Amino acid sequence: MEWNRSIRSHGDIVGVRRNSLRLTFFSDALSHDLAICVAMDSAHLILLLVSEHFLDSEYCFGVEVEKALARLKRKEVRVVPILLKPCLWKESPFCELQILPRDAKAITSWPSQDEAFLAVANEILSLVSAPSPEPIEAPAEPNAANRFKQS
Repeated sequence: MEWNRSIRSHGDIVGVRRNSLRLTFFSDALSHDLAICVAMDSAHLILLLVSEHFLDSEYCFGVEVEKALARLKRKEVRVVPILLKPCLWKESPFCELQILPRDAKAITSWPSQDEAFLAVANEILSLVSAPSPEPIEAPAEPNAANRFKQS
């Protein structure tokens, strides 16, 4: 997929590989691969590559977005939508998240797509440099010994 190549190359600009960060890319053609589930379950940062095709894909928009937002709600992951092409993303379940580029101008709408990808890559580098979100722990239940003391 052309977008994956562009994002990979711009990730290298900001030293993603140099900093030992792993980026995994999947396209909808591989959507039923077990590797996607494993990667999404272990990721600390999930990038949603938003276009009309992404929004139209039942797997991407349904399964992947729902899984990503569920993990976000549990504070297990950061989720960042990247606006590749103009589309109706403001009607999506992730519309309240900070979309990149920050001005919500689709990458294909920039005079220089290289500059757009560089801006996005710099934002991603800032995110991966920050501490990962910690999951919310369930409140501890009193152990049996304490229950008897409370009676």
